[in-house]
Amino acid sequence: MDKNVEPHDYGNFNFQVEECGKMLFQSYDPKTGRILYSGENTPSIINLLIERGESIVLGEGNDSAHYVDIKRSPPVICPRPHQETRCDRTELVADGKDTLVLSGLPLPCTVQIGEHRYGVEDGELEWSTLMPGTYYIHAEAFPYLDWDAEVSAIASGASPDEG
Repeated sequence: MDKNVEPHDYGNFNFQVEECGKMLFQSYDPKTGRILYSGENTPSIINLLIERGESIVLGEGNDSAHYVDIKRSPPVICPRPHQETRCDRTELVADGKDTLVLSGLPLPCTVQIGEHRYGVEDGELEWSTLMPGTYYIHAEAFPYLDWDAEVSAIASGASPDEG
């Protein structure tokens, strides 16, 4: 049985594919490389998406673990790198003076501690609080994977070593 093989032009891709087969693809933001959605479809439908103006790269990936390296020609699906973010402690005294330090943050990035968001331009953030409690820390800087930690702020009358 002969199969119909048609040439297709997929932006940076120019090869022949079997029309009856489906291909995995990623639609991505051409300015950032962020994957918008993943799909699997026939070459003719993928070609329609490209004609509609979508940036498409062929292959397997997902938005939480991958991005499209737009600096390469043609663009390539890559794993998102891990951050090198470090937190110097997991507990501090809630006295407004005791400080924890986040270092190794990607440049630039956004750090959220509790309800507050901080833009970081120099790779380091110092933080203190007057309110005792447990605080969730979230650092994000695409294409890096997000980084998360939890710290406890202990009332100023208690020692951080007391359990």
